[in-house]
Amino acid sequence: MTVQTNSSALIIPLAPLDHQQARKFWQKHRNPIKAKQVYLNTLAVCAVRAYLRALDMETNFETSDSWDISLQTLSDTADLTIAGYGKIECRPVLPDASTCRIPFEVREDRLGYIPVQFNPELSEAKLLGFTAKLEGDREDFPLASFPPLELLWDYLQPLPVEIPPLRDATIVCLSRWLEEAIDAGWETIESILGSPPTLATNFRRGSLSHQNTPVNKNGIKRGKLFDLERADERIALFVGFQQPYPDREWDISIEVASIGTQPHLPEDLQLFLLDEKGRSIMQAEARSSEGLEFHFSGELGERFSIKIVLGEVSVTECFLI
Repeated sequence: MTVQTNSSALIIPLAPLDHQQARKFWQKHRNPIKAKQVYLNTLAVCAVRAYLRALDMETNFETSDSWDISLQTLSDTADLTIAGYGKIECRPVLPDASTCRIPFEVREDRLGYIPVQFNPELSEAKLLGFTAKLEGDREDFPLASFPPLELLWDYLQPLPVEIPPLRDATIVCLSRWLEEAIDAGWETIESILGSPPTLATNFRRGSLSHQNTPVNKNGIKRGKLFDLERADERIALFVGFQQPYPDREWDISIEVASIGTQPHLPEDLQLFLLDEKGRSIMQAEARSSEGLEFHFSGELGERFSIKIVLGEVSVTECFLI
């Protein structure tokens, strides 16, 4: 699968509850240097936990040294326990830093290390990569030396996403859409925006409202509605593609937009593109935007999934090109 994106860092928004937890620990330490260290360590752990949790990886704060007040005092630790695997170290990195400090005291009993760089407002964090091994007798490592974050999944050897066989109605076969074999629940854009009539006025993004389906004789676009268990939180997922020439990849577009009474997506809504093994290829956070979009290409017979996460609620749609 070819992803058309220039973004290499994975950005995770830091929630008010993350800061609330960091402040709770910070207040337990009288030494201001230690208090600041614990605060940043906690935010780094929260960012990595949010990423793993969105991808259905179970974590445990309670068995992590970073969540123990006495161990916080004795060491500079930012570990997070991944259920069934062990501990991973989530190292905080200041906004303008070019290196990541990994103390010698956290070099044992760790699956690996993730540098987590904050923005100046501490409102979001970038997960810059992952390494299972540290070389050299030093504590500061250049950020550019960390391999891509995707290597974490190869290292953990996660179980692949179980995609049902084609006869199962829960997998969407895009190539059959061209034969007018449209899966249940997937409607034309006109149906979604115009039924009921109020939906068209509430959907303020012109990019979709002025398009017709099929896109052309070799392409098509359909949408599906989701109610995500919040008042007025009705979300639409749109999938479109162009049929390529023989032996060429398919260009696919994914878009998520608000179809409820609110003109913008919920601030904490996240969108993931997953490959056939369940690994995150692309991620985006709404942060009150009007919509989110992915563009990528894939080969006939390739599988992928789209996951929408809103708080504790998530929905996943599996596709076969």
